[in-house]
Amino acid sequence: MHHNPVYKPNEDRIAKIREAAKETPLEQHWDPKGDNRQKGAAYLNLGKDEERKEKLAGLGAERQETIRIRQETGADTEEATPVIATASLKRKERNEERLVMMTAKRRKVDTAKDAMDFLADMEVELTQQG
Repeated sequence: MHHNPVYKPNEDRIAKIREAAKETPLEQHWDPKGDNRQKGAAYLNLGKDEERKEKLAGLGAERQETIRIRQETGADTEEATPVIATASLKRKERNEERLVMMTAKRRKVDTAKDAMDFLADMEVELTQQG
């Protein structure tokens, strides 16, 4: 039977971890500049406390401006959605056409292979008869 022991630190180890946590400021626990993982398209390095608050306020103002412009131009109305739906339908149609073309191409290759197999079989039969 398999046994996976679970790590349970003793009381001394827990006390050391708590003391170390008290000594280090919270800003050092995670610094986004030291993170080497891939950042996504929406990643924003907002910095630390004051700089972060200023950038978030600026982003909020830009968001409100975008909402206002969309309402003024009518970009967020029901009439604007058919444009997106049309583009989506065109993409689906184009993909279906490509699928039909690829299927026809595969059939053509299979037909040619079948023809070559048929001719090879005929050649074997003719040589056996003659």
